[in-house]
Amino acid sequence: MRFEWADSLPPGARHYKQMIIEYLEKFGTAKRIDINRLLLDKLPDVLDATQKDNKVKNLLQALKQEGLIEPEGKSWRMSNKS
Repeated sequence: MRFEWADSLPPGARHYKQMIIEYLEKFGTAKRIDINRLLLDKLPDVLDATQKDNKVKNLLQALKQEGLIEPEGKSWRMSNKS
C-alpha cells in the first residue's frame, strides 16, 4: 500500500512509519512493547534509550494525527478512517 504522506518525509521517518503500518495491517493491533521490539534495534545507535523511546512515541503520535492509526486501550490499530 502506498501513502501520499510518505513522499514528504525524511527517508528514515518514512521507513519507520511504513513498518508500523505494515505491522498493524498484518496483526491488526500492537501494544507499545510490540512496536518497540519492531523498531528499537533498527533506530540509529547514536540515539540513547530515551531518545529512541521518544522517536517511537513521536512516530506513533504523527501517524495518529494523520488519522492512520488510533489507540485502542493500551494498543494501537489502523484507523477506521484510513
